[in-house]
Amino acid sequence: LAETVDPAARVGLEGRLAVLDNQILQLENDLAVTGRQIAAAPAELVSHTAHQNLVSADDGFEDGMMVGGFTVLFFATALGFLLRWRWRRARPSKAAEVRDESSQRLERLEQGMDAIAVEIERISEGQRFVTRLLSESQAALAPPKRLAKAVRVPRDDPAPR
Repeated sequence: LAETVDPAARVGLEGRLAVLDNQILQLENDLAVTGRQIAAAPAELVSHTAHQNLVSADDGFEDGMMVGGFTVLFFATALGFLLRWRWRRARPSKAAEVRDESSQRLERLEQGMDAIAVEIERISEGQRFVTRLLSESQAALAPPKRLAKAVRVPRDDPAPR
């Protein structure tokens, strides 16, 4: 890695590394000084302060829990009402179901009536055909009718004009 770095950039990186090393050294010295000061402090001061913090640690945790609980309860109730309202709107009412069922039944009835009308038309057409056949066959089988004799009118009487 050291061979791939540009020589001008290498000088800048080494300078930054030196600064970071100095800061780390300063932090370690500060920690050592603080540790010596705590070790040199009287034991009553350290234990009394810790005990006092534990006894009077009224940070409002119980109050925060109560407020948080009521907030969650409020939003859960509001969400419940919203979901119930949406569910009722999305569900079709009984009247809509009856209307839909009635329209389906009327459509089936209309289709049935159309089918019956077609069948009746076919039957009537068949009856007309059979009637025509029977009338033609009877005309062919019947003896020829005698024609009435022609009456002669004399030509002597001129008809009045």
